[in-house]
Amino acid sequence: MTGGGSTGRMPTWKERENNKRRERRRRAIAAKIYTGLRAQGNYKLPKHCDNNEVLKALCAEAGWIVEEDGTTYRKGCKRPTGSEIGGTPPNISA
Repeated sequence: MTGGGSTGRMPTWKERENNKRRERRRRAIAAKIYTGLRAQGNYKLPKHCDNNEVLKALCAEAGWIVEEDGTTYRKGCKRPTGSEIGGTPPNISA
């Protein structure tokens, strides 16, 4: 058996060029969307934002709070505890 073994195949020159072109187009479209949201939707987005920033802005508009760690909850509600997020339910006994 050879070492590594998970190198995978190398994409051809044409595939790499197509991937570059596709990614460049995707970024250009995203930049136009973000520009439109800033201008038309009055969103306060950073100059170089990503999808997460847009989702945070949309959540804030819809009345949700998004914390730095990704915890999301409605405005006016208390922050969920660790057991409410994904831990064991509080009423299960050992």
